Amino acid sequence: MESKSDISVPLVNYEKRNRLANSAIDVAALQCHAKVIDPAPYLCEKGQCKGSKGGAPLYFDDNHLVDSDNEQLRGMYRFLAYSGQASGAPLSLGLHTSPPHISTVR
Repeated sequence: MESKSDISVPLVNYEKRNRLANSAIDVAALQCHAKVIDPAPYLCEKGQCKGSKGGAPLYFDDNHLVDSDNEQLRGMYRFLAYSGQASGAPLSLGLHTSPPHISTVR
C-alpha cells in the first residue's frame, strides 16, 4: 500500500549518482571473473526507486535495506541459486550499489 508520505527517487537519478561506483564494480568483476548482480530491477518499479512503503522506511541509511524489506530481493537470490546450479561452477559475485540514495535535505 502506498502512502502520500512515501518518498522515492527516479531510477535515472540513481543511475547517474552511482555511475562511477557501478563502473568500478564492473571493472573489478571483469578482472576477478565475477558476476555482478544489479538490485535495481528488484527495487525500482516503473522508473522509481522507493525509499518508503506505506509510510514506513525501506532503508536504514542511504543504501541499506531494513531487514523487513529484504523480501524485495527474493527474485534476485532465486536467480543466483539457479545460475550456480546450471553451470556447476562456483559463483563469484559483486553487487552494484543499492538504490535509492534518497536525501531528505531540503
